[in-house]
Amino acid sequence: MTQLKPEQNAALAVASPAPDEHPVARAASAHAVLEPAIARLAAAVRTDRARVLGAPDDPEAVHDFRVGLRRLRTLLRCARPLYGETWTRRRLGEIARQARATSRLRDEEVLAETVRVVRVGSVTRGALALWLAGRRAHQRSLRRAVIAELGRRELDACLWRLGRRIARGPRRDWPAELFAAASLGHAYLIVAGRLSVGPDDGEGLHRLRIAFKRLRYTAELLEAVGLGSAAGGVPALGASCAEVAEHAREMQGALGHLHDLALAAGAVRRARRLSRAEREQIAGALDRRRQRLARAAVRRLRQLGQSTPPPAAAVETPAARDRGESRLL
Repeated sequence: MTQLKPEQNAALAVASPAPDEHPVARAASAHAVLEPAIARLAAAVRTDRARVLGAPDDPEAVHDFRVGLRRLRTLLRCARPLYGETWTRRRLGEIARQARATSRLRDEEVLAETVRVVRVGSVTRGALALWLAGRRAHQRSLRRAVIAELGRRELDACLWRLGRRIARGPRRDWPAELFAAASLGHAYLIVAGRLSVGPDDGEGLHRLRIAFKRLRYTAELLEAVGLGSAAGGVPALGASCAEVAEHAREMQGALGHLHDLALAAGAVRRARRLSRAEREQIAGALDRRRQRLARAAVRRLRQLGQSTPPPAAAVETPAARDRGESRLL
């Protein structure tokens, strides 16, 4: 019988289903579920990368590629107890570098969509349109940089190492249902630990958005591989992985828009082609919109926090407890 660490037991306590409430066979192993799932995600990433290289002006191809990388990273984070912390961390780092190669391009594409919704005078609106038109050359240069980075084949090497290692099997395996419950519980505890955030805490809201995103992808992936009912749900968010994923997606979207507004306001304030008055008017409108939406988001978070247990009261490992410290999952 697999022995669980204290922090893994805490995750299970948050999101563990009753013994006979799901259809997953007790004999099913986590590795038996993960191996084909990781292979499918890796194949999808290769396909989306080929789309980016073949259609460099297609924004949907870049978006799909980024989403594929996030899903693969999410599943690998869950799989760390099976395949080893050090090896998994290295693969996560390699995949993260590929994602960072597209981050600036994504931010530039979202910038135009974000600033177009602000309400400003007609004269300032015209200046804003000219500024955005002037940034198109910058966007094209970013796209060329993405193409060059993805053409270096580093991702192919990473995915090859990933497939070879997974095919060798786990260092230790878990029952599939136990793996599902612990993975969802772990992701949920990270969200719960970040709920106490104020509307002016931009960094805190950004970190919470990332936590909701990981919870969403964890729930979606467990649902996709047939472990949605095995994982169960989490308090306050839903009784199934599908419900958890939907609620997490909504919060991720709301918090993500706040982040986009903050980035847009910063870009406008640095815009030399806009006059000082134009910069102040546009950035001020973006700030006011962000503040209004941030207050609404924080109200929703506080409602969620009232029905959410504390962050596992910080999950303690034996070593941390001996040092008088506590460690959140």
